[in-house]
Amino acid sequence: MFDRLKKAREKTVYGIKLFLIGLFVVIGIGYILYFINHLRGDLGAERFLSAGWNIEFRGLTYENTALSDFSAKGIKRGETVTMSRLLPPNIPLNAALIVHVHYAAVKVYIDGDLIYTADVDRYENGLHLGNGFYEVILPEKSTGKLLTLEYIAGEDGAFSSIERPALWDYLTFRQDYAALNILILALSFFFIVLGCAMGVMSFFLECRKVFAFLDVFRLTSLSAFSIVFGTWILGESDLFEVFTNDIITKSDIKYGAFYLIPVFFIGYHFENSWDGKHKGKNLLFGIIMLLGTGLYIYALIMHHTQEVSFRRYLILVHVVDALTVVSVLVVKIYEYVKGQRENQMSFYATIIGVFAAIIDLVRYNIYSYSTSHGDTGFNITAMYVVMVFFVLAQLYDYMSGTVRDAREDERMGTISKLAYTDVLTGINNRQAAEKYFDTVDSKDENYVIVQFDLNNLKKVNDTYGHEEGDKYIELFAGTLKKMFEHRGFIARTGGDEFIFVMTPKAEGERGWLESRLSDLNIILGNKNTGHEEVKMSTAYGVYDSIFGDAKSIRDGLRYADAKMYEMKKEMKASR
Repeated sequence: MFDRLKKAREKTVYGIKLFLIGLFVVIGIGYILYFINHLRGDLGAERFLSAGWNIEFRGLTYENTALSDFSAKGIKRGETVTMSRLLPPNIPLNAALIVHVHYAAVKVYIDGDLIYTADVDRYENGLHLGNGFYEVILPEKSTGKLLTLEYIAGEDGAFSSIERPALWDYLTFRQDYAALNILILALSFFFIVLGCAMGVMSFFLECRKVFAFLDVFRLTSLSAFSIVFGTWILGESDLFEVFTNDIITKSDIKYGAFYLIPVFFIGYHFENSWDGKHKGKNLLFGIIMLLGTGLYIYALIMHHTQEVSFRRYLILVHVVDALTVVSVLVVKIYEYVKGQRENQMSFYATIIGVFAAIIDLVRYNIYSYSTSHGDTGFNITAMYVVMVFFVLAQLYDYMSGTVRDAREDERMGTISKLAYTDVLTGINNRQAAEKYFDTVDSKDENYVIVQFDLNNLKKVNDTYGHEEGDKYIELFAGTLKKMFEHRGFIARTGGDEFIFVMTPKAEGERGWLESRLSDLNIILGNKNTGHEEVKMSTAYGVYDSIFGDAKSIRDGLRYADAKMYEMKKEMKASR
């Protein structure tokens, strides 16, 4: 009793330590990324138009305001935010204004002249808008002129604040933007490329039937998780814009990826069997996976029929996210307590990954509902880097685990094969025959069973020895295999006794069997037994279930055995 309490206490202490380590790792990585992001923003601060704006919203005017101090929380579809300020005197020669939009249409004016519009036609047609940024090339000699931006909310709650516009040289902007975000860009491509590689691997494993279906399903889920996570990073970090100006499609892809992240995350955690120990776990994960998939399909239909946009279902996605991470966390803790943890790296990676997801999920909702800026400008912190560790650890765990399982299956298959194989002839043995009889009876199929008895075996054993007798048996078994194996089941059930079972599926099969049996002793008589005075032959009896009244195949075998003995007596009498 004392030992059990001591072990339980040790596990509890270890679990607390693990929790604290995971928490500190996630927070530490988050602060490092925050510092890098903050430093990057400071280095390019002269490019950003952060302050000095005159903003008009709901009939109110905010003069000389910093964008960080302005809030449009609670904005309704069709409401506008108009903001103006003078362009600085040091704008680049080939100036482009980078305008961030958050589910809004935008108009850009220089000294009152309209020079650019984005998504105004979509707004007027009642279509969904997207989030990202547009690159607006400014006219020459725009220095010191009045810049006016008009944002039109495309839906209720479209945005709560305005991200600061920026001035760049349009000839180098995309390269510079990619360089400033090289870490995030590299991470996103890492996930996508790794996911594609795992997808190709799972395809070939399935084609070659190397692993069980659930093993391939888990690898496919990990592959898909890696791809959608990398895709979501590209969208969430506005890095799609390095490659395209289509922020509408980009937004659809980003939300689609976000909806599917929990689906594929939990799909990887299925076990590769449905036995009693894993059935409950797989059932729980399967329900959550179906729930997430159903939500995605429903949201996709509603979005593309222009009924409700993807982002209106975010709260439901967060519920699925919470169910996913909590269920995985609970299962992992349960497995740890029960001593079922096999791979430490995978275990730690999952725990830390779950912590990262929980922290960012909580941060997002606090940021959205308790700050004046809502979700506009929210940045993910630790999850990007943590998920690198997670995906690599799970891939390592998968490969080591499935290879181990495959070897164990191969070992058990070999043991099973030995248990059901006749060592001398290589065909099925008595145990295999008994198992096959149960299968035939359970299916209630019509069958034809033939009982063979090899003649002259005792004579060969007595005259030339058991080694020659074994060769004699092997020769007979090889002949039966060649003649009958492709049509049914063959087994050696005793020293000189063999059976053949056929379950006819087509017309003519019974005639084929009758023809083969009539030729059998002629073929056997021409076999070279190695001894001229020994001619191989067999007595056999046949029972056909369609013409008899046997209650089981074993009863049918007894009928066939009786007929075999009748034939054996006739063969002895004719010598």
